[in-house]
Amino acid sequence: MEVNSDRLNAFMGKMITEVGAAMNASLVLLGDKLGLYRALAAKGPMNSAELASATGTNERYVREWLASQAASGYVEYDTASGKFSMLPEQAANWSYPQPEMSMEEIAFTLCTGLAGRLYLSGHLDRMDGAQRGLVAEGVAAYKQTRAHLAASTPFWPIGMPDWEDGWVVLGLDAGEVAHLVVWRRPWADESVRLPLLRYAGVPLAINTAYPRSLDPWEMRWTADQGVLEICRTPSPPTARVLRLTLGSPGKDLPS
Repeated sequence: MEVNSDRLNAFMGKMITEVGAAMNASLVLLGDKLGLYRALAAKGPMNSAELASATGTNERYVREWLASQAASGYVEYDTASGKFSMLPEQAANWSYPQPEMSMEEIAFTLCTGLAGRLYLSGHLDRMDGAQRGLVAEGVAAYKQTRAHLAASTPFWPIGMPDWEDGWVVLGLDAGEVAHLVVWRRPWADESVRLPLLRYAGVPLAINTAYPRSLDPWEMRWTADQGVLEICRTPSPPTARVLRLTLGSPGKDLPS
């Protein structure tokens, strides 16, 4: 059979693209786990030494990582200054709510957007009124929390997440106010204990920031141990953004 050069070239292009994506996947994961993307987005243009200093990493490896990310278009490189940066589009947290999703699935994807710089897409025009209302509630919650998020320091109460973890928890500490973004994936255990030792023995208000219109999660705060236990949730996938405020106990759960 005669080889068609156009089909051959198309196949080779696809294969090279797939191989490149597979090779870059580990670098993207590395950048996320080491906080390289977050530091670059938050602190503006930096060279490899400045980024390594900001993240407590090795400058030699950061230099190679930055070069590969710039070549792949994940970060920008300015030849005049020799510094790397991230465009707003590159630093976004995308949410893609769809009309086929359940209310909990819509909240799940919105919580991902609320954990950073929210970029919203999806077929919002095809949603019914209740679905659009839940999306609008998420946008309103983001407007209320974004000032705290911009000034926050991340922490991970149950450790840095792995790809197959059932529960994923991100903390964002802005001092007097902190937020927990908690995702429960379909294969997760029913409950999880979140050690928040920095708040042990102090008055703490814990409230749901988003979504407040859906069924609340059943939670228990043990103040003397500094442990928040999420006891029961709706069927996963499900997620919540929780607001932690130093002061008197909140209305969502007893202290």
